[in-house]
Amino acid sequence: MKINKLLGNKVLLKKLDKKNPTGIVVPDSAEKLDEIKFGEVAMLGEDVETSWGAGDKVMFQFGFEKLKVGDEELLIGNVDSIIAVVDEI
Repeated sequence: MKINKLLGNKVLLKKLDKKNPTGIVVPDSAEKLDEIKFGEVAMLGEDVETSWGAGDKVMFQFGFEKLKVGDEELLIGNVDSIIAVVDEI
């Protein structure tokens, strides 16, 4: 399956792994539900008008579902669930 276009106010993210201060990657199973997460914007819905877009790194907390596209696991949710655009994680 390939996604050609997102509809409405959706955003598609590539989840970015968060590293602890020692440089060890923290697996999803160790994350708390209320913990801040990070992703890279892969695609924005056709109704989304923002100053950021594909390739930008963002911070989010709730409102995203996992979506398997080919071999890649992505996250899809509403653009309103994005908390901030960040430079680095």
